[in-house]
Amino acid sequence: MRVINFLKNTLNKINNEVYIGFIGLVLLMCLTISSVMSPSTTSHPSTTSEFFDTSVMIVDSRGRSGGSGVILNSSLSESEVLTNKHVCSLAVRGGYVIKNNKKYLVAAIKKYPIHDLCLVKVRADLGIKTNILRSPVKRHSKAYISGHPALLPHVLTTGHFSGRVVIKLVVGIRECSLDNTSRECSRFGTFRIVQPFESQVVSGTILPGSSGSAVFNEDGLISGLVFAGNGRGLGYAYIVPQEYLIDFIDNRNKYKYVNVTRTNYSRLSRSIFNTKEKCIEGSDLCKDTTDDYIWRSQ
Repeated sequence: MRVINFLKNTLNKINNEVYIGFIGLVLLMCLTISSVMSPSTTSHPSTTSEFFDTSVMIVDSRGRSGGSGVILNSSLSESEVLTNKHVCSLAVRGGYVIKNNKKYLVAAIKKYPIHDLCLVKVRADLGIKTNILRSPVKRHSKAYISGHPALLPHVLTTGHFSGRVVIKLVVGIRECSLDNTSRECSRFGTFRIVQPFESQVVSGTILPGSSGSAVFNEDGLISGLVFAGNGRGLGYAYIVPQEYLIDFIDNRNKYKYVNVTRTNYSRLSRSIFNTKEKCIEGSDLCKDTTDDYIWRSQ
């Protein structure tokens, strides 16, 4: 009888140990899965390497032309990059997002009808999330421009946030009608489509290719996006003001992602800007334009 009791106690002890071990194994597996499935790191960059982690290049299929972008969201299956609409016009031609020398094919784009903003989606985890400043930008405070001017490796320039201006940009070319007797039509048979945009000036220097570069404040929050420059080479930055970024991101579900394929890129390229798109209420962005315009930083 004592032997039987001893065997029972031993078996119970073994069962308890196995059960506890099994529970421990389950907990370990849960912790491992949660660490793998945990959301990407939210970055408030303050060092050059941290700014680098948030920045990407966006190029056409040949890698010869492009601009910059900033990673907005990442998950295990896909990531979103914020850039300019005119940079998206390159991405729809079989373009790529490049991060750490790795190429990711552009899967879809979503454009904002009010300003030069666009979201680019890739089917990969880029590992970073960033935040947009929600309070007003402090004038004369420090600004950090993070991007890839001239499609160079990551470049970080600094400056300060200055005042607001309305600039005029060439967003397309259209054939002249028979009744158009302007000098431009007489010489070239086409005329430029010029559109006004509200912008904020930042004293940090940029080059062509800086379009889509994020402009961060001292707290590492996105406070604007470069979309044009004030010269034909090295110049100061005109940025999309912060409130447009907030409106676009907060209302992103109003706008549809368009899948990028080889068959629809020409239509998307032609429609990337629409001169009939909505204007900002209370601004002068819908007034007639003139021939003076500013170069794009792409």
